[in-house]
Amino acid sequence: MSRRLLIRSLAQRAAAPATPCTEAAPKFVNLPAEQQQQIDAYLDILLEWNKKLNLISRAVTEKSEAYSRHVDDSLALLPAIDRCLAQQRQYLEQHPPRADAEQQQWQPRRNSRGSNSSSSDARPYKATATGGPRVVDVGSGAGLPGIILAIVRPEWEVTLLDSLQKRCKFTQAAVEAAGLTNVRVHCARAELAGRDPALRDQYDLAVARAVAELRVLAELCLPLVRTGGHWVAAKGAAPQDEVAGAKTAVIKVGGKLLGLEEVDSEGPEGPRTAVLVRKACPTPHQYPREPGVPGRKPLC
Repeated sequence: MSRRLLIRSLAQRAAAPATPCTEAAPKFVNLPAEQQQQIDAYLDILLEWNKKLNLISRAVTEKSEAYSRHVDDSLALLPAIDRCLAQQRQYLEQHPPRADAEQQQWQPRRNSRGSNSSSSDARPYKATATGGPRVVDVGSGAGLPGIILAIVRPEWEVTLLDSLQKRCKFTQAAVEAAGLTNVRVHCARAELAGRDPALRDQYDLAVARAVAELRVLAELCLPLVRTGGHWVAAKGAAPQDEVAGAKTAVIKVGGKLLGLEEVDSEGPEGPRTAVLVRKACPTPHQYPREPGVPGRKPLC
């Protein structure tokens, strides 16, 4: 089946009446029928493309397993995310944007080698057209958790950020199959996205799931988040040592570690965890560093 016919077939299936899946995980079952249909359409195309691309574990071939391992695991982050966004609303009430913010001029600085390097002064933040939060899924891969979050929170504007063209091609097809209008796919390395004037300081929330260790993720995620925004990293059971080792890195890029929150999802080693970080101040202009450097030489 061609890609165009596959997308059309899945989109038609998403518009059809919902068929309850008794094997689905409980968080999925409790969703409205329309959102269940969208997630079903997403999983159909995910499992189809995964036969040729390494999007998720090849061992996952049935929807029932995909529901629990990927859908419910993504949905488990929502309580922590919602609390972060509630804190942001309080922050904005106490620190309203400057009236002349739209008139401010912001340009990347030039570093010693002549290339662009983002200013430590935060770029003026622009609210979304819907008034909902702007969210970026860093290292989105197969679109997890970004696509699931976009389905259950249609008022959010979600960006799926990934560096590989083949994965971005898939997520664009998945967005179309699920009928999502609140998602954009951006193909770029996170280090470059963090220096892009159109992306730096522009998100209320960054999420990352199973991408890299926290010292690396801090440098990739926080430059994209506006001051007062949050970064939520999904981790496995007992990440306390990793969190302790990342504390200095988080501070260097403008973050403040808020703590750990156990989420309602089980990993191979026990309950999974959400690491919560607030963007306390603008990220210094030297971060993120050149592509590949954060991974080779994590901040410490």
